[in-house]
Amino acid sequence: MRPPKETKIEGAEQLLEHFSQRLMQSYEETYSLFRILRLLACAPDPMQQIRLVCSNVQQVLPFGWVAAVFRADAHVVPALRGRVVLTGEVANESSFEQALHRACDSLRGNEWTKVLVAGQHELATMTGSEVVCDPITFDDNVVGLLVAGSKQTENGEIASPEMQFLDAVAEFIGTFHENAARFFEQRAMSIGTIEALTAAIDAKDPYTRGHSERVAALSKQIALAYGIDEAEAERIRTAGIVHDVGKIGVPERVLCKPGKLDDEEFALIKMHPEIGHRILKGVLLLEHTLPGVLHHHERFDGRGYPHRLVGERIPLQARIIGIADTFDAMSSSRSYRPAMPREKVLAEIERCAGSQFDPSVVEAFKRIDLGEYDRLMSRQAAASESSQVRAAA
Repeated sequence: MRPPKETKIEGAEQLLEHFSQRLMQSYEETYSLFRILRLLACAPDPMQQIRLVCSNVQQVLPFGWVAAVFRADAHVVPALRGRVVLTGEVANESSFEQALHRACDSLRGNEWTKVLVAGQHELATMTGSEVVCDPITFDDNVVGLLVAGSKQTENGEIASPEMQFLDAVAEFIGTFHENAARFFEQRAMSIGTIEALTAAIDAKDPYTRGHSERVAALSKQIALAYGIDEAEAERIRTAGIVHDVGKIGVPERVLCKPGKLDDEEFALIKMHPEIGHRILKGVLLLEHTLPGVLHHHERFDGRGYPHRLVGERIPLQARIIGIADTFDAMSSSRSYRPAMPREKVLAEIERCAGSQFDPSVVEAFKRIDLGEYDRLMSRQAAASESSQVRAAA
């Protein structure tokens, strides 16, 4: 039989070891929460941010998988609406994602962290493990759900510290969503204002009505065909919307002149990229459009304006918008000439590859479906005709 003193010492050592392990785990969890906060503040894309958060949760907690799912309703920012992020592996991922959506849609705003048990909830039954789930809320509405399961320990049971950790992460994601929603609202207001301004500029001349919207749509299509990701392609679309905003500083007699411009008039027109750049320079949410606004009239051979940039020194955004702008100009009727036939427009774009246009962007342009452009042109023509009829009445 061991002396009582040795038994007490052994027990104290075990308690100390357990305390040290828990202290280290708490430190790792606290540091991970800090890292998650930094990730939410730094990464540029909401889906990328949520993916990084789930990955970090899985690294610090012993879960086989971690997922975030967002509802497909108006309370959720568009970048996350109806989306699922899953790190780790589950069987039959497609069915699992559908179950995640059902679980998210069934939540109410007053629900808190809970543990789902196999046989009582389909998520737990599908994974054969306890599942902890936390609602992600915004403005007292559930916008999503943070879930984790398949705990990789001997008994697989979820402990209170893990629930508290996930609850904190869900709170962080909710705050991040609120900030993203505010940013989206501000951006939408800015874009709406600029679109209205651009439409007013286009409307000065009945021959250019709808030009900026068409250039924007074409620019995004070209960007995607070039291999640019969706987020950057959308930024290029925005630049296409505002590319001609500087024409607000060009006299109307020049913009609407029926016929060829003289040298002095053309010099005034050539000022619009720099005027547009100055207008938008102070608009924080539109700073990404500045290269396209300033340089969309540069030429690949260096003979463009305003800075006579050559080749790839011209920002890619501007090289894309330049082709879209030229295609629409040739495809539209103007006061001094009718619209050119499609075959002639396409031949001219190809002929100018390497001189006016970047050949690689021309190749991307050749791969896009122009049916969307034609449908937009038809809708705008019908709307214009309808407004003219109302004005005459």
